[in-house]
Amino acid sequence: DPAQITLMGHSFGGMIALEVAKNPPVGVQHIVNLDGPWVEYTQEETAQLQVPVLALLSTQNRLENQDLSLYGTFDSLLKRTSSGTHILELAGTAHMNFTDLNFIPILKRFTPLLGKVDNKRMATVTEPSSSFCEETLWAQSSRIRY
Repeated sequence: DPAQITLMGHSFGGMIALEVAKNPPVGVQHIVNLDGPWVEYTQEETAQLQVPVLALLSTQNRLENQDLSLYGTFDSLLKRTSSGTHILELAGTAHMNFTDLNFIPILKRFTPLLGKVDNKRMATVTEPSSSFCEETLWAQSSRIRY
């Protein structure tokens, strides 16, 4: 249905989807951000999001002893939306767990970009995404650990 579009993006694509949420084209009703960053500009430059957003974020992101986690970086966004922003932090996930690489178990031995989370558990991520799209009229923003 062209009047009920959900725009979804991973990583940089998630960041772009959040930018689209500031001034969405006709038909875009929801944004799902898969572990993409929220880029904070000055208060004046940051527009309020116009459509509900679900951000699915990883919690286990270390590369060369650097913490790349997005935890807490969405706090200002939670305060600046009237349409509802919902953050779901998935314990044990790393950045690439939100891709199909998650389903190639041998890769976990070779890359820190895949977290310790079980690939079957990651397959259940579609449930909160579907629920979000069905219930976009949630009254308050939220942060959830899954």
